[in-house]
Amino acid sequence: MIRLRAFAQVLVGILLMVAMGGLIQHLRSRAEIQRLPAGWQILRPPSEVSSLLLSDSVLWTGGRDGITLIDRTSGSLLPPLPGMPAFDRVNGLMKDSQGNIWIAHESGLTCYSKNAWTHFDRNTGFPLRRALSLLEDRAGNLWVGGDGALLQLRGTEWRTIRPPDDLALDAADTLYQDRAGVFWIGCSSPARGALYRLEGSSWQKLDSSTGLIHSSVNMVTEDRAGVLWVALGFAGHGGAGRLQSGGWSFLTRQDGLAGEKVRSIYEDRAGRLWFGSEYDGLAIREQDRWLVIAPRQGLAGKEVKVVLEDPDGVYWLGTDAGLNRVQNYDSLRAVGR
Repeated sequence: MIRLRAFAQVLVGILLMVAMGGLIQHLRSRAEIQRLPAGWQILRPPSEVSSLLLSDSVLWTGGRDGITLIDRTSGSLLPPLPGMPAFDRVNGLMKDSQGNIWIAHESGLTCYSKNAWTHFDRNTGFPLRRALSLLEDRAGNLWVGGDGALLQLRGTEWRTIRPPDDLALDAADTLYQDRAGVFWIGCSSPARGALYRLEGSSWQKLDSSTGLIHSSVNMVTEDRAGVLWVALGFAGHGGAGRLQSGGWSFLTRQDGLAGEKVRSIYEDRAGRLWFGSEYDGLAIREQDRWLVIAPRQGLAGKEVKVVLEDPDGVYWLGTDAGLNRVQNYDSLRAVGR
């Protein structure tokens, strides 16, 4: 009886601590929302956002919570779609040219098409344990990045693509095809990170030993002028790599970035370039001017992992601690420095 009473007291203590923790978090969230700049919102859930996809009026967010659906016009949370699986960590989202939505996650790959869900894993012949990145190439083929290899879907067959043994790929964390048709594969590993260039069957590996400012590659994209941009860095070190006219140059905090490790790069419809950092918020470059927004100025988290502008000019910022909805660029300019 004494042991049972002691156990009950411990259990009550634990429940009180959990309740207090929830109350403190609730009060912090309310205080955070009350001091937000005009035109800013913080949405939680989701608690973390690594990928964003806009499909008609629905914003799909992917991260450690799986998938959260949001009405882009109101910012309100939407219920799960009928039959939607309970995903673990979602690493990537993509809508292909046929309107199919692809979800790369820790248990494999899932496709949402015509209100039906199709799952690909090792039990169905999918060669990868987990899917990390997604790409539809110019020919309409689906590419999936995973640990040590790429997959290409041709018809109903998966084709495995690996670099030569001397250019071993640890993980294909990000995929991009530039306007010349060249594929770029980025690995973000702090120990084995690299940028791979694949043209036809010819591979090239780039890292800090070949001139990059850092070997960890977090994102690859291309701006409207045809300049290739690479988000580089790990643990407070790195920068933004720029490949132009065959030569590399790099931006760091001294050039205007919010922080040294660059987590994401995005070009909005006005041609402004957005650079999300891991610990220090966001920097936006408009021609030769910079706008820097620190976490304390309204961001949901310190790390800006992904940026998306919707057709209404609303900006969505996926961070390590939630999602920002910013009404327009003037709302950003009002708080930046």
